[in-house]
Amino acid sequence: MNKITIAVLYGGISPEHEVSVHSAEDVCKVLTKKHRILPIYISKEGDFFLQQTCGFKKPTDIKVNLKNHSKIISEDGKVEEKIALFFPVLHGPYGEDGKIQGILESYGCKYIGCGVKSSFMSMDKAISKEIAQGLQILTLEHIEISNNYDLKDIKQKVERLGYPIFVKPVNLGSSIGISKVKTEKDLESATKKALKYESRVILEKGIDNPREIFCALLEKDNGEVVASKCGELLPSKHEFFDYEAKYQDPRGCIAKTPADIDYELAEKMQKFSTKIFASLKCQGFSRVDFLVTDKNEIYFSEINSIPGMSEKSLFPQLFSASKISYEDLLNTMVSTALATKK
Repeated sequence: MNKITIAVLYGGISPEHEVSVHSAEDVCKVLTKKHRILPIYISKEGDFFLQQTCGFKKPTDIKVNLKNHSKIISEDGKVEEKIALFFPVLHGPYGEDGKIQGILESYGCKYIGCGVKSSFMSMDKAISKEIAQGLQILTLEHIEISNNYDLKDIKQKVERLGYPIFVKPVNLGSSIGISKVKTEKDLESATKKALKYESRVILEKGIDNPREIFCALLEKDNGEVVASKCGELLPSKHEFFDYEAKYQDPRGCIAKTPADIDYELAEKMQKFSTKIFASLKCQGFSRVDFLVTDKNEIYFSEINSIPGMSEKSLFPQLFSASKISYEDLLNTMVSTALATKK
């Protein structure tokens, strides 16, 4: 593959800003081996800054804007770069939900990963669950509410679902804003917490002691989609794998790859993952999350179109267990994006 100029986008106005920066640091470090990398930090206010080295904002960063025909230009016009490929490493809203992809397409920019519609549908937990249901894949029973909810009505509906339930923002990742609710007295506070992050929330039926199993997907430049071996998050002292467990407690979120499950169960989840990826018209890569009961019932949880991308993140670990290195993983993403018409 010839050396090209790749702009890596990270940070952003999402609550997952910090996670995005840490992902991008490893991505830039590896892709620099074969390509010319331009690290572009997006501030929490939405401004774009060209950096010398990937990371949080520095005084030497140059403010830039997108320009037609896949270019970036500084405000004083002294810096102008033609970009062959953009790599959005932006988790959560405004990155994973199709918004940045729409901006890039409007400026004629080629980019890595899912397109506008597939990103939007994947990020929306309610829509992705409907897609899974249409594929005859089990999903947990849930209700959806918005800012103008009626608490009495919600309590009645949740009573029918049965406690415990999980209260989740519809379009957030990294377990931000999620609460496990065991009794009615905690329902309103959990709902208000989730609504701080987004105007739509789902209340999802919980199951007893599920295993959290994952499968990653990688599209090759010939269109073939490869499913990784499955991995599992091992139980910890945390009630569930919330943001603290995943990113703040060093022992809070330990992954086992490959997961200790039988071949038939793993194969079924790999097939489910591939079907969901195809039905959502995803491109490039994704990670699909499942909950598995003690009776080996498989429930689709969500699909992540831009999962954590640091070398130690779950997504690269899943492919490492499948004998695909982190460097090969990223290089395949680049070659696949260059081969698509998007």
